[in-house]
Amino acid sequence: MHSPFRVKIAHIKKTTEFREVLSGGKKWREKTVTLHSMAGGDRETVYIGTIVTKKLAPKAHQRNYIRRVIYGFFADNRQMLTGGSKNIVRLIRDI
Repeated sequence: MHSPFRVKIAHIKKTTEFREVLSGGKKWREKTVTLHSMAGGDRETVYIGTIVTKKLAPKAHQRNYIRRVIYGFFADNRQMLTGGSKNIVRLIRDI
């Protein structure tokens, strides 16, 4: 059963916000992705951004599909997220 309090998910779109999280946040690296995360922002909202380069996914529909999968993962696991964080998922290896 889901918890009664569910955080909202918003997209990071501005370059300055990306730069802020990439330079000042903590970093966790796995085989295919790197997660950059920092605290800050609205306590009821989790901010998520994605970085998928043309080198790893040359076609736009591939990049968009990867972004949808990433956002879908966060939406499906919303009950485990804590509000007030900014996260960027960067694809580092072809899937």
